[in-house]
Amino acid sequence: MSNVISIGLCLDSLNYTPSRGGLLFQCAAILGSFVSMLHFCRKHVRHSPVHLNFKLLLVLYFIKCYVHGFVFLSAAANYYYRQLISGDGAPEHVFVSREFYKYVHLMYATTVHADPTIKVLLVIERTWATFRARNYENESSRCVRWLFVVFAFIYPTSMTLFAYWNADFDSPACFALFTPDGTMLGVNVMFIIQIVTSALSIVYVKYLIRLNTRKLENQQFHLTTRYQLHENLSCTHFLSTVLVSSFSVALFFGVSTLALRVGPFDGFRNNPPFFAFLRMAIYPIPLADLLIPIYSGNQMKRERTVKMIHLNEAIKNSPEVYDKMLKAQWA
Repeated sequence: MSNVISIGLCLDSLNYTPSRGGLLFQCAAILGSFVSMLHFCRKHVRHSPVHLNFKLLLVLYFIKCYVHGFVFLSAAANYYYRQLISGDGAPEHVFVSREFYKYVHLMYATTVHADPTIKVLLVIERTWATFRARNYENESSRCVRWLFVVFAFIYPTSMTLFAYWNADFDSPACFALFTPDGTMLGVNVMFIIQIVTSALSIVYVKYLIRLNTRKLENQQFHLTTRYQLHENLSCTHFLSTVLVSSFSVALFFGVSTLALRVGPFDGFRNNPPFFAFLRMAIYPIPLADLLIPIYSGNQMKRERTVKMIHLNEAIKNSPEVYDKMLKAQWA
């Protein structure tokens, strides 16, 4: 493709109304997700008695979401700015600058890789909490928390460097988040790893939910252990919601992209900027970041209410059982 044709295609993309509308919708969803995540953190994380390890990983997850959103907004702002100044057709006004393209795209890719990494760490933490339910409430290690932070930073960065080792950021691009040349294999491998990891994590978290539910039926546990099991259930239900949502997002994006590639859409396949903008418009991560905190907050509130109802009924119907637990706990 010659540089003149590239400029023409990019100008058409900048002035393509569905591209502008889809990008504007994504930006609105991101701004809404900032509000919903902040509300969730203040109401369900900040003063929560949940274990510090889980709380730390939740904070890392929401920091990742905020960075992801800010990077997307900066790329969108650059897109709308170039739309205003590209009337003269100069390449430096039509295409993204090399430095902006490289650093914004790499940061965006790192946040995408950080998403499954933090979720796997959350699954590992809840696994430890499940099998150490008797003593986990009193276990706290600053070293473990630092390991979580370091791994959540180093592993996604390493995966980004692997996937973008041969990336050609010198080639012209109409949008900072478009995949550069030379990265198709690495990006596809990372996407497949993300899909498989999400699927396995969902199955395993469902197993943890069943295991904690079965343990709660055992009346031999102390009250503090039962509290830890209730906490495990609440956290694993929340984690299950996040994992299922992420898996659905990745699966929808993968199937949609495959349908666009192999379906009867020659107009998009023969026009790379239009095709890339359409893929970006149907990428529902911002919408998921908006809806997950809202749904999860309502779910956790509902579970807390049901738990209190069941606890009051159990104390009323079997006071001798809880009297025995109290004596065993603090005798």
